[in-house]
Amino acid sequence: MITLAGLRKEIDDTRFLLNEKNRGNADLQAEIAATREQIARREAEIYASSRDCQQKADTGCALRTDIDNLSHELANLREEKCRDGQEIQRMRDLNAIKERENADGAQRIKSTDYALYQN
Repeated sequence: MITLAGLRKEIDDTRFLLNEKNRGNADLQAEIAATREQIARREAEIYASSRDCQQKADTGCALRTDIDNLSHELANLREEKCRDGQEIQRMRDLNAIKERENADGAQRIKSTDYALYQN
């Protein structure tokens, strides 16, 4: 037989279970909120990492372009240095020829002076 006290006890037990489930639900909701917050932070980190990666890729591309430009400039400077070296060598050869001509001219002048001195 169902008694009033038994029904009240059953209602109290049901309320207790409801409160327990509500507390458990609140704990789970707090855990879900914390997890969502972690997910949001991780997404922000992923976005920041992706942006940093793209910036580094852009920097790498710019550096490769600079390397190509500087390599080309270096090759041009080496060619210019080679041409300058050839020009310097040509000028040295020309200078040596002129020194020989001057030495020959000086020798002729000395022999002419000597010949005039003897006369």
